[in-house]
Amino acid sequence: MLAPLSAPGCGVPKLASCLQIADFSGRAPSFDTPQEAHAYYEPAVAIHDTNEAALAATSLGLIVLLQGRPTSALRWLRESAALLDEYDPLGSRPWPLAFAVQAAAQAGDAAGASSALGRAEAVARSGAPLQESNICLGRAWLACVEGALSEAHHLAREAAAIAERRGQLASAAMALHDLARMGDRERAAPLLSKVLPRVEGGLFRAFGLHADALLSRDAPALEACAAGFLELGAMLYAAEATAAAAVAYTEAGRESSAHRAAARAVSLRARCDGAVTPLLSTSSSLGGLTRREREIAALAASGLSSAEIAMRLVLSVRTVDNHLHHVYGKLGVRHREDLVEVFAQSE
Repeated sequence: MLAPLSAPGCGVPKLASCLQIADFSGRAPSFDTPQEAHAYYEPAVAIHDTNEAALAATSLGLIVLLQGRPTSALRWLRESAALLDEYDPLGSRPWPLAFAVQAAAQAGDAAGASSALGRAEAVARSGAPLQESNICLGRAWLACVEGALSEAHHLAREAAAIAERRGQLASAAMALHDLARMGDRERAAPLLSKVLPRVEGGLFRAFGLHADALLSRDAPALEACAAGFLELGAMLYAAEATAAAAVAYTEAGRESSAHRAAARAVSLRARCDGAVTPLLSTSSSLGGLTRREREIAALAASGLSSAEIAMRLVLSVRTVDNHLHHVYGKLGVRHREDLVEVFAQSE
């Protein structure tokens, strides 16, 4: 049995509304706090009620993921999946596995995300249509952590579309907010604005404000979003909004404000279990790259050849090499091996 969670920050009960995300399951207990879910989990384990313990562990994992602690969330989601491996009368196993993919990817664990995705897809093949959107969003996060942002954006939009078709509006809102977090703010903000009027909850309203502020590159609005996320107990979202504010201040030539926001983002990120997401990875060394250049450089840094990058992004090898040539010039490096160090410093 996992150890009890430490007490969360203020405002965490407001995250309870976000367990609407269980709109694709309908079977999970709706807990207001991690402590309440843990109090439900422990007795279930004690009486060997595997199914109830697994559902409580999944809820704990989801709450902790929303709080912005992906590594801790992954522990709970793996616990739930292990319990359901023993006994799963309701076919709930795809639920924790789908979120485990997202948690592992946001923790920077590509191998763990890939492993969880393989298991989720294998289980889903036996019949789990209500998990389709969350498994698709897991694929998006895996592509994201692997550096394939164009693929990640496509998959996140697909996940949102699947969820909306099934009436899973909370899941659709989550996917579209994740799309903005992955860097596709131009598509995410207008799509999210169409979904949010049909979803209730403070966190969902914050999603809309965050997407709009990212789209307008409004630094003060991004800092206000960060404050709102902190009130809700959503630390990772707050860190991301603050990091984006630092970039927006830099773009506006407000260096002092940029340095202050960047320092604040580092402080917030330190409380997020070592999370690795696109908005947190922005840095002065990479800020001069276009989105496509950054994507290709990240894939090259991961060890892919130009031919492999071209195949993944549906480009010609010559186009990939031309982009890398521009990247080398902007970053002041000579070889793709140098990109590994540059990207390590940006995280």
